[in-house]
Amino acid sequence: MSDPPAGTERILHPPIKAVTFDFWGTLYENGTDRTSRYLQVLAAALPGFADDELSAAFHSAEQMASDVGRLGFRLCVPGRVAVMLDNLGTSLPPEPRRRLVLALENVVLEMPPPLVEGVSGVLATLRDRGYALGLISDTGMAPGRVMRELMQRDGVAHFFQHLTFSDELGVTKRWPQAFRSTCMALGVAPEETLHVGDLPETDIRTGKVAGLHTALATYVSHRYDGAKDADLVLSRLTELPDMLARL
Repeated sequence: MSDPPAGTERILHPPIKAVTFDFWGTLYENGTDRTSRYLQVLAAALPGFADDELSAAFHSAEQMASDVGRLGFRLCVPGRVAVMLDNLGTSLPPEPRRRLVLALENVVLEMPPPLVEGVSGVLATLRDRGYALGLISDTGMAPGRVMRELMQRDGVAHFFQHLTFSDELGVTKRWPQAFRSTCMALGVAPEETLHVGDLPETDIRTGKVAGLHTALATYVSHRYDGAKDADLVLSRLTELPDMLARL
């Protein structure tokens, strides 16, 4: 069975009362590769090591984070720093370690990703139409603290009644709890909620397991392999208000 084209929609019941969004690849562009900046931060904190040693340690921690992520958890930045230091055969006193963690976390604020085109208008329209709005995001090098600050800077945080970040919840969107807890915080049932996200394996499939309706955002990640499982397929975020109105 072939995937439906972008813009395809199916009838959703019961009426949708809330819309939740993914962060990366849905509201924000995935952005540029920040690896070189992370390595600069490491070099400043660990001046006794060669660049290739720091690079190997960094990528080892990234691989560990990927392995942990497949289990539905996130290796937070303090954990990644611990892995990197062990790979280098060293450690840091508490205060320099704290400063290193903060510097790594704040790189996204130094090199912020742009908002997807039309985000503020879409969020304002949905809010004015009475939808409760939430965010459900898996975090990596940027924790929820940093992502909140970025959203405040960009003037979009105030649209949301609740923000869920995996480093604060304890599990990623590979677990239905990420969706269920957000619906509870918004005061709606899962079947009254539409989740919009770009990753078929989490935003779409786990969202469905949790009982939500789902919309696949294809305009950043260009992932169409989950289209057959989604209730809506968006080729642009700006299509969402009209689709919801027709539903």
